[in-house]
Amino acid sequence: MRVLLLEWACAGGQGRRAILPEGFGMLRTLCSALRAEHHSVTAAVSRNLTNEARYLGADDLLFIEGDPMTAAERLFEQHEGVFVIAPESHGILSKVSRSAASKSRLLSCPPDTIEAFSSKLKAFELVNKTASCLKVPEFAEVEADPRQIASSSEKVGLPAVVKPADGAGSEGTSIVRTASDSRAACARLTASGWRHGIVQKFVQGRHLSATYVANAPDVLPLSVNTQSIAVSETLRYQGGSCPYPLSCQDDVWDDLAKIINSTGCDGLMGMDFVYDGRDCYFMEINPRMTTSGIGLSKVVDPPLGRLLVSRCPWQPRHRGFAQWAILPLRRTAQVAEALLPRLFEIPAVVSPPFPAGQFYMKDSSKVLVCVSAPDPLEIPAGIEDARRKLAEMNLVC
Repeated sequence: MRVLLLEWACAGGQGRRAILPEGFGMLRTLCSALRAEHHSVTAAVSRNLTNEARYLGADDLLFIEGDPMTAAERLFEQHEGVFVIAPESHGILSKVSRSAASKSRLLSCPPDTIEAFSSKLKAFELVNKTASCLKVPEFAEVEADPRQIASSSEKVGLPAVVKPADGAGSEGTSIVRTASDSRAACARLTASGWRHGIVQKFVQGRHLSATYVANAPDVLPLSVNTQSIAVSETLRYQGGSCPYPLSCQDDVWDDLAKIINSTGCDGLMGMDFVYDGRDCYFMEINPRMTTSGIGLSKVVDPPLGRLLVSRCPWQPRHRGFAQWAILPLRRTAQVAEALLPRLFEIPAVVSPPFPAGQFYMKDSSKVLVCVSAPDPLEIPAGIEDARRKLAEMNLVC
C-alpha cells in the first residue's frame, strides 16, 4: 500500500516555531512502523523542514508550499492510505481527516470518531453515562472571564484546572490555586484562541494514559502508560513510559469497550486519566495518535504498522519496556546543518531539537529521546547516555 503521512505542524499548518519534537517523533515512528510492514511511505512536510525531513526514513518526501490544506487535498487521492496527526483544536483534525476520508482509505481515526471526542464536555457526559470504573471530576463550563473562572474554581474546589473545551495537550491550560490566579488563566485561554472553557477540579495522583485501537464494537488494548507532567502555573508534558502495571486496568479496558461500543468509534486512540490509588479519574480521549505511540512502537507485538493497517484481532503482548523524555536545552548553542547526522547516530534520539533556528535558546527548544530495554532497570542508563552524547555536541539537556 502507498501511504501518505501528514503531521499538521510538520506540514506547515502552524508555522515552523510551532513544530514540536513530539510531532516529528510520531511522524518518524509511523514511517518506520509502516515501512517495516512493506508499505511505501510518503511524508508530506513543509519546505522549511528540508534538512530535518531526510531523517524521517520515508520512501518519498513531498514538500508542501503555501496553504497546507489545499496542498494536502491534492495529495490524498494519489495515495491508497492516509494517516493524519493534527490537534483537535478548532476542528482542525476533523476537517483534514474528513477531506482525506473522501479521497482515500483513512488509517487514522475517521471524522465521526474525532467529532465524538473533540468536545471534552460531550466526552464527560458519555463517560458519566456509560462507565463504571472511570469517574469525571467535578467541572463547570465558563466564559473567558476572570470573575466566572474565579467563582467556578471555588465551586468545584481549589486547586482547579482551567482548559479549553476542545483543545489538544496543555494548550491554553492553567492551574488556579487562588482567586487571584484567574486573571492569568483567562489570559492563557484567550491567547490560545478560545472565548470559553472548562474549570475542573484538579486531581492529585498518578497521571496515566491508555493506548488502544478501537474497531467498534471491539477495543484492542495496547498499553497503559505513565505520563510525566510538570505542574506549576500550567501543565507541561515531559514524557512517559510503558507498559505500566495498573492493578485495575481490566476495569479501565471494560469501560473503554462500553464507550466505544456506544459510539461506534474506530482507530488508534488514547485516553488520559489520573489514578489516585483507589479511583481512576477520566480527563479526555484523544482521537489520534499520541506521543505514547513512540514508546509503544518499540515494545508492542504484533508491530504497530500491522495493527494500524490490518487491525489484528489477537491480543498484543510487550517485548520489554520503553521510556521517552522531552528534554529542554539548558544553554545557548549554535547548531549547524552538519550536526543533524551526528544527532541521529545516537540511537535514543527520536527528534532533533524544535523549534529550530540558528540558535537553540534556553527553554525554547527541546529534543525527544526514547530508550527501550527488556528490563526497566536498564532504561535510566540509556537516557543518561543520550544526555552525555548530546552534551558532547554542546546540546546540554
